[in-house]
Amino acid sequence: MFLFVSHSWGGRFKDFVDTLVRHAATMRLASFDAAYWICTFSNNQWEVAEEMGIDIKDSSFYFALQHKTCRGTVMVINDNALPLERIWCLFEAATTCERDQVDETFHGLLLCNTAGVLNHGTGDMDIAIQIARRLMHVDLRNAQASVAADKQVVLSMVDKMEGGLGSINGYVRSGIRSALMQMHVAFEQDFNKVVLALSRSAKELVSLLSEHSLEMEPRKGDLDESTALSERSYSHEDKLMRVYV
Repeated sequence: MFLFVSHSWGGRFKDFVDTLVRHAATMRLASFDAAYWICTFSNNQWEVAEEMGIDIKDSSFYFALQHKTCRGTVMVINDNALPLERIWCLFEAATTCERDQVDETFHGLLLCNTAGVLNHGTGDMDIAIQIARRLMHVDLRNAQASVAADKQVVLSMVDKMEGGLGSINGYVRSGIRSALMQMHVAFEQDFNKVVLALSRSAKELVSLLSEHSLEMEPRKGDLDESTALSERSYSHEDKLMRVYV
């Protein structure tokens, strides 16, 4: 099985690699359990036109996303959430969402960065906020493309899909929104666990401090020397009993 990688080359290559390494670690993927489909390494860059085909559905991108062994899409999100402005990335997100509607074994759209997988609550919250802001303006018609002709090809195909551009824009927003909501739920669960743990620790600390203050409470009246010596002569075991009984 393999995972399709959707990304923009606007970021550093090291961050791109670190993101995939982090994704593999988060999902606990063994070295030979999964592969990543990356356009740069999967397509003949000297014959891009042939790789694309006459129709976009003949393209390697579309074939990869629709292949039965493709288990989901990893979208590499950088600090500026640039993929949400690129026509090909949005097309890949739309195709991902489309398949996710009919394939229960498909993992859908996974938003990832060097901090982890946002859907699993291991990503960067600042990035999530950036994505949410970009999401308000996501529209394939306003997306950028290195080659103007590519944008027209994508828009033409999307317009032929069920519901046309409006529907696909909705698919994209829905898919990314769903990923953000999963991140929110995961973050909230982890946050509540931490608060609960701290709450328990605080109660234990208050209890220990209370017991300690009782031990240190001065006796009424003056202690003679023998009493003071006797007080200091408690065995280690006696002190432990006084704390834990």
